[in-house]
Amino acid sequence: MKVLPAAGAERRRQLTWLVLLLLVLVAVVMWTRPSPAVPGATASNPDVRLPDAGVLARPEPVQLAALEVVPDPPEPGRNPFGFGVKPPPPLPPAPPRPDPVPVPTAPPVPQGPPPIALRMVGAIKMPDGRIMITLKDPATNTLLQAFEGDVVDGRYRVSTVTIQSAVVSYVDGSGTRTVQVGR
Repeated sequence: MKVLPAAGAERRRQLTWLVLLLLVLVAVVMWTRPSPAVPGATASNPDVRLPDAGVLARPEPVQLAALEVVPDPPEPGRNPFGFGVKPPPPLPPAPPRPDPVPVPTAPPVPQGPPPIALRMVGAIKMPDGRIMITLKDPATNTLLQAFEGDVVDGRYRVSTVTIQSAVVSYVDGSGTRTVQVGR
């Protein structure tokens, strides 16, 4: 048994009417439902008396004698800023720490420049007879190509080049190192 038509505009229209009908039904039930005359008055709470229809209930008179007695206000002349306990006097200053005794140290050992970390990857003999080498900087994985006498990476000078090795030093001539192919 099919209650709704096939999917499409007609089905959407019928579902819309169904939702609107349910909303109207809920609204009618809410408006016509009886509500208690006095808040908190229910059949399960017999202590609350419901007024008769058409007669308004009178509130009970306030019993002033049963109210709590308020003490007299404090006498004027008090200091509004004088509350709490006085703070303790400040602690005396700590004695100054003695200066540490300097420990004699050995004079620094003069060290040369750091070792050259370049590795020789390969060498090629050019048609003009010169040898071009390829160096790799392991810190940055940069490949550098140079001929004999060239400055590489602005820091190193290639002094001597053969097919198997090259002599590399810092530009100022210190820290000379011979690098070989593959080492």
